[in-house]
This record gives sequence, C-alpha cells and structure tokens, in this order.
Amino acid sequence: MKGNIASFRSLNALWNWLNKIRLIFINKGTNPFKELVQSVKFVISMRRNNKEARRPDLLQSMIDSEIDDLSKVMPDNLTAKEGDTNEDELKGSTSSKLIRRMTDTDVLDNSVLFFLAGYETTSTALAFTTHLLIHYPDAQEKIRQEVKQLLEAEGELNYYSVNKLQYLDQVLHESLRMYPPIYLFVGRECGEDIDLGKIKLKKGMSVQVPAWSLHTDPELWGPDVNEFKPERFSPENKSKIHPMAFQAFGQGPRNCVGMRFAFMEAKLALARLLSKYELKPCSKTDKRDLQLRITLISMSPKLGIWTKAVPV
Repeated sequence: MKGNIASFRSLNALWNWLNKIRLIFINKGTNPFKELVQSVKFVISMRRNNKEARRPDLLQSMIDSEIDDLSKVMPDNLTAKEGDTNEDELKGSTSSKLIRRMTDTDVLDNSVLFFLAGYETTSTALAFTTHLLIHYPDAQEKIRQEVKQLLEAEGELNYYSVNKLQYLDQVLHESLRMYPPIYLFVGRECGEDIDLGKIKLKKGMSVQVPAWSLHTDPELWGPDVNEFKPERFSPENKSKIHPMAFQAFGQGPRNCVGMRFAFMEAKLALARLLSKYELKPCSKTDKRDLQLRITLISMSPKLGIWTKAVPV
C-alpha cells in the first residue's frame, strides 16, 4: 500500500475553528456558512408559505415530506407504513413501504449539505479531468467523436442520452481514480476487535481509509497504476476491478448519495464543452505532473487549471 496516514481526531475541533476564522477573514467579517444557512431558511419559508413558489426540485420534495414539529411526534413514529395506528400524527401516505419522515431540521441540514458537498467536489473533478484531457488529446478527440455520434442519433444532450457516452464515463472514472477530490473519503466504525499484526483495531473505533492510497496501489491496479488508462473501466475490464478498490464515492449502503447526480453533471458539462471546443495547453498550463493542494480530507490543483479553448 502506498503511503502512511496518521489521524489526530482530537485536533478536529481546532482545525474546524481555524478554518472558520479563515473563512470569516476571506469574507470580510461575514461567516459564509451562517449566511448560507439563513438563505436556505428563507427559501424554505417562502416555499412553505407561498404555493406559487413551489418548484419541481429536491428541496420541494423534502419540504412536502417533512414533519411540522418534531416535539409532537414520538421517535417510534418517525418510520411509518400502511396500517400504523399513529399515522394521523404524520402527513398521510398510502404507500405500503417504510417511509422516513423529514423534520424541519432535516430539510435545512440536507439542503446545506447538498450545496457544500455537491459544488466544490464536482468542479474539482472537472478541473482534474480537464488537466488530463489537455495532456491526452487522443482521449479528448475520442470523447468528441462519441458526443458527435450521440448528437446525430439523439438530437440533444440530456440525462438519458449522456448515460450512453461509454468512453466519457471511463475517462471520468479514471480521472477520479488518479485524482479523487476527497482522498480521505471512507470513514467506518469497527464492528469487532481485529488484529492486523502491528495494527490492532478495537470494536467501536473510527477508521479512516485513504482513498488515494487505494487508488494508487499497484497490487490493486497493476504496475501501470500511475498511467492514465480509461480502458481500465471499460465494460470488459470493469468486472476485474476489486469491488472495494475504487473509493471516489465510498462503497456499500452508505456511499455518496449524490454519486449519480455528480456523474450526470460532469458528463453534461464535458460533453457540451468538448462538442464545441478543443482544449489545448497555454503558457500557464501545468506540466503532466500536476501540483496539488492537499488539506485534511480533500485535494485540488494548487495553481488551478489553465487551458486554451479553440472552437472546433
């Protein structure tokens, strides 16, 4: 396994406090997180009090499924199914499936989470992919031709059509393997005592798995692990990959809930961009060995990504 990582969880509070001070300084005295929370609260209130403000989106779905006041509902009633005697305490549902109702706090917390988790990580992933496509023009051209054929057949790029872009999907997976924006993504609680020789894990211990180390392990990916090879994720090769080797979104039942949305967003952006422009290096473009900015859990291009977009 490449590299070693030490985790000092007792210092998390200090890092969070220092980061909060940094953000307030950058924002000229305003706490950006509090500002975002207040903005989301305003939108939720507007949606709830004005029927004309309804929108067919995720926020509206959460508002429609929430409980007005958690203090009036017993914890056992937060899970409802058809036939429960306490259904009147919840907003009615005819579904026979188990439903987890959302409180007002749930709606607010999840709305803010989608903003924070879904914006920077996707933009960083697009930046890394752009860097690779600049230095691998053959892969860029292959995507362009794939998009061209799709447009000729389907007429437009949308949620359904972009999922047919097989090679673009492979490029994005390989980009996320080489440069996962969240390189320390996987956090799990140890279910039992485990002895790994020099390392002993106790039941209940929190374990952080460095995704980047898994993604750059020659034992998992082969001796060409540092090479850009989208073919690793082709239909015929994908089944050969260890099921836990790719951790850009985590794995298992608690993997990233926004994975499909992130892929759709990235595919649409790249497909539209490459259908109209060719990305070429410019005087400020990093060399193939990209300089990285690494924080506690994330990484991004240290100097940004510079490119020249030439109309095709």
